[in-house]
Amino acid sequence: MTYVQKRTPRFTRSQDGVISGVCSGIANQLGMDPGVVRLLWLLSVLVFGTGILLYAFLAVMLPREDRVAEYEKPKFLGVCSRIGANYGHEVALIRMVFVLSFFLSGGLTFLFYIGLWLFLPENSKCQFYS
Repeated sequence: MTYVQKRTPRFTRSQDGVISGVCSGIANQLGMDPGVVRLLWLLSVLVFGTGILLYAFLAVMLPREDRVAEYEKPKFLGVCSRIGANYGHEVALIRMVFVLSFFLSGGLTFLFYIGLWLFLPENSKCQFYS
């Protein structure tokens, strides 16, 4: 049985953020002040040194709140979109997992990705629209 469920991603970038809207988008979702999230980000940059890489990664991977429908469309072979539609997971999180595992595995994830493209069913049991 096919059904349509309307949903929006849990985490998005804000369209009115200071740099790319990552801190503001996360703050909006968590019900926090954006200044607090920016302060935590600044501390992660100064103390751990990883905040800049994390911010850049999230700026590329998270959809902007006014472009969610465009973000849900299939990109490279459509595997992440199919997983999100078939199993009800957020496409942004699936893409983050694939990109991180691609770099951490030295590219072996690409073979897994191609396998999913070949064997994952095309038609989804659930379609998501924003």
